[in-house]
Amino acid sequence: MVFSVAFSPDGQRLATASRDQTAKVWDARTGKELFTLRHPATVNWVAYSPDGQHLVTRSVDGAVRMWDARTGKESRTLPNAGELAFSPDCKTLAFASADRTIKLWDAATGQERASLKGHTGDISSVAFSPDGKTLATASQDGTIKVWHADKGNEVRTLKGSTGAAPHWSLVVTLSPDGKRLAITDSDRTVRVWDVQTGEELFRVKGHSGQVSGVAFSPDGQRLASASADKTVKVWDAQTGEELLTLKHTDAVRQVIFSSDGRRLAGVGLGGAVLIWDATPVPEKRKAEVGQYGR
Repeated sequence: MVFSVAFSPDGQRLATASRDQTAKVWDARTGKELFTLRHPATVNWVAYSPDGQHLVTRSVDGAVRMWDARTGKESRTLPNAGELAFSPDCKTLAFASADRTIKLWDAATGQERASLKGHTGDISSVAFSPDGKTLATASQDGTIKVWHADKGNEVRTLKGSTGAAPHWSLVVTLSPDGKRLAITDSDRTVRVWDVQTGEELFRVKGHSGQVSGVAFSPDGQRLASASADKTVKVWDAQTGEELLTLKHTDAVRQVIFSSDGRRLAGVGLGGAVLIWDATPVPEKRKAEVGQYGR
């Protein structure tokens, strides 16, 4: 079963993290397996560094490993971590710690630079702004916090919905221009805020199941959401208008855009890795890239 998927920055490769204790790298167009990265436990997260030089994987035992993205050679083992994010300049790794803080690491040395405190629940998502100056975090305490990444101070706190699913894990992402923040909420919506003012701009409604993934397109014009209702929806990121609905046979729990914005990749609850055409013209799913990593 696959738990996480990531496009390389150039869109040529796709990495998957799986229950079979591996992360695999595939040719994103042909589906050909290129190489396998091995952990001693289930791998539940994978990501490329923004420069495409490194892959970072995390297994359920908390072990975090960094790999050469070209060769698949392991370059470093980092301290145990939860949710992670690279800064855009690749110099800092932010991760959620078991003590409900966010640690900022030097990505080259693995040394801790700062510890951000404020959440009272487990941290479910971490995201940097494109300029690396802002960090957004979401927590099971029902809040989203915005931090100054350099100074480590909290800028503001935003609150998600209450009552519908008190332990729902919020997912947060920032727009490419860093001006807007989107989260999945427990009321089956995606909410979009102005980062500077903390004002809620709009929320998109249309899913009939919990929303478990959200992503901005590289140009910031579209927003994609993945849901337990077996769909991925694409929205106008300025107005919230629904542009496209993509269907699967199972719940979809993650969604990401390729670097050119033309494709969407997702992970089905049953383990399928899915690739769709992301253009706003309804088409059949472009490819289902097997049951990778099963």
